[in-house]
Amino acid sequence: MTSESSSNCWILDTGASHHVTGSRSSLMVARVITSCPIDLPDSHSAMATMEGRDQCSGNPIGADERKGGLCYYRRIPTVCAVTVPGLSQFELWHCRLGHPFDRVLKLVPALQGSLSRKQLDTTCTICPQAKQRRDSFLLSDSRTSRVFELLHCDLWGPNKIPYSNGAFYFLTIFDDYSHTVWVYLLHSKSDVFKYFCSFLAMITRQFQAHVKIVTSDNGMEFKPLIPYFTERGILFQTSCVGTP
Repeated sequence: MTSESSSNCWILDTGASHHVTGSRSSLMVARVITSCPIDLPDSHSAMATMEGRDQCSGNPIGADERKGGLCYYRRIPTVCAVTVPGLSQFELWHCRLGHPFDRVLKLVPALQGSLSRKQLDTTCTICPQAKQRRDSFLLSDSRTSRVFELLHCDLWGPNKIPYSNGAFYFLTIFDDYSHTVWVYLLHSKSDVFKYFCSFLAMITRQFQAHVKIVTSDNGMEFKPLIPYFTERGILFQTSCVGTP
C-alpha cells in the first residue's frame, strides 16, 4: 500500500478477515496486483499495489493496548535470557521442567538428596497460584422448552486452505434444546444472510417451528440479518465482549 503517514500508530480490527500494511518488509511471498483504492478512516485514500502473507515466524511481534475502547498495536520489546543467581539446583530444575512434584525432580541424577518439596513451597510463587481454583459459574436461568426456540450461531474463517468446494468459512448453528449442530460451508462472509434465511425456511417447512431468539458474537457478518429478524419478531442477542 502506498501512502504517506505521519503516525506509526495502528488500530487493530479483530473482526477483519484481512489487514493492510504500509511496509513491504512485513510481507513475504508478495506479488504485484492491480492497483486498488482504499479509503482510510482519516478521510485520506491510498492505493494497494501488492499482496502477500505476513512473516509467520511463530514468535509474537506485538500486543494490543486498549485505549478508549480501541485496540492499539504496540511492539513487544526484545528481551534476552539472563542467568539468575542465588537459585539452588533443585529450584532451577523445578522451574525449567514446569514446576513438577519433587518425586519427578528426584529422577534427575544431579538432584539426588537435594532440596525437598516442603522447603520449595516457601520459595516458589507459581505453585500456590497454580493450586488456586476459579469461582464456579452462576447457574443459568436460561431454559428452552422446545426445539428451535433458541439458536446460537457463529462464523469461523477464513481458512488458509479452501475446502473441497472452494469455501473458506463455515457457519455453525446450534439448537439450545436438542444440542443439534448444523454446519454450512461459505465462500465469503456475505453468504451468512443467504444460508441463514435458507435454514429458517427449512425448519419452518419441515418442523413447523418458529425461532424466538438468535444469539451470536459481535461479528459484523450478522448485522445484515437484523432487519430480517425485526420483521419476523425474532429477538437478536449478542454475547458480552471478551466472553465465549
